[in-house]
Amino acid sequence: MTLSEKILMLRKQKGWSQEELAEQLGVSRQSVSKWESGTSLPDLNRILDLSRLFSVSTDFLLKEEETMEEETEPPDPDQELFSGEKTGNETEEQVLEGEWVAPEEMEDENGKYYRRVSFSEALDYLEQMGEYGRQLGRGVMLCIFAPAALVGSVAAGSVAMGNSVRAENIAGGIGTVLLLLLIAWAVVIFIGSASKIEKYQYLSKKHYILEPGVAEAVQEEKEAFEDVYRKSVMVGVCMCIVSVVPVLLAGISDSKEVLVLMGVVLMFLIVGVGVHLIVSATVIREAQETLLKRGMTEEEAAERIIKKKKKKGGLKKYEDSYWILITVIYLVCSFASMKWWGTWIIFVAAAAVWEFLTAAKQ
Repeated sequence: MTLSEKILMLRKQKGWSQEELAEQLGVSRQSVSKWESGTSLPDLNRILDLSRLFSVSTDFLLKEEETMEEETEPPDPDQELFSGEKTGNETEEQVLEGEWVAPEEMEDENGKYYRRVSFSEALDYLEQMGEYGRQLGRGVMLCIFAPAALVGSVAAGSVAMGNSVRAENIAGGIGTVLLLLLIAWAVVIFIGSASKIEKYQYLSKKHYILEPGVAEAVQEEKEAFEDVYRKSVMVGVCMCIVSVVPVLLAGISDSKEVLVLMGVVLMFLIVGVGVHLIVSATVIREAQETLLKRGMTEEEAAERIIKKKKKKGGLKKYEDSYWILITVIYLVCSFASMKWWGTWIIFVAAAAVWEFLTAAKQ
């Protein structure tokens, strides 16, 4: 059963018309019609909305059930070459030369199997990183607002109670409490948001195999987000630049000290909002780029493994011993001749010899 068939089935189970479903999703009836006819597919956000609306998992929506014809269809030799299953068509030379990768050899640089990332897993990762970006932006904004609370308290205290030492102490104490509360609030946000994405740390540290269609969907999501990202960064940077205007105006006009302080408060507030926009958009963009940079197809994983095998073969395994020997020769020659200024040429010659031997071996 395809995604289009599942949407049609679930809609009928709810007893909704296409117009009613479209209204709940915030799309046109034509969009729902195209989804159900299979002429177009919903984007990542709409799939999440469908999952919540019909109370089903994204895996149920996205994973198609195989038919008997698909199960009995003969394998494609080119695809099977990288899926880790022998097709019977590979030659002995292919196996010996490392042009075929078995399932047990689908391992990364650390000797562990490449993890496979499904469509729903990538979708959930992007959703969680979007929420993490917004929370991280709020936390940073609160940290920037914190000194504004202190300065604002001092300014308010001077207006309400005058410029006496006692008034300054009271205002400073209240401002300090507000500053600490805002920072504590930000720390709670940082810890809470980081714990929610901890399970996805492997996606930013290791390479993995993306199931078919995932990279294309993420690329589409990235392109759709491009306009929002550009506007958020542009507005955020502009806000940070113009944030000093209130302080400059207060200083140029020889205003009272309290007005200068309020200008500083306004500067912090503007910077905080601007940084929030930049951080939120940047985290989402980095999550999209991470999936595209570290994610691989099975073919790319196989090529990576083959290159690793070739590196381990040939002269590569003797490289450490070779350079240890060259270092010993360098030290012996240097101490014997005491011409340290000239013996460094040994390393240059050794590097040239190593490159020649490596090229000849290949």
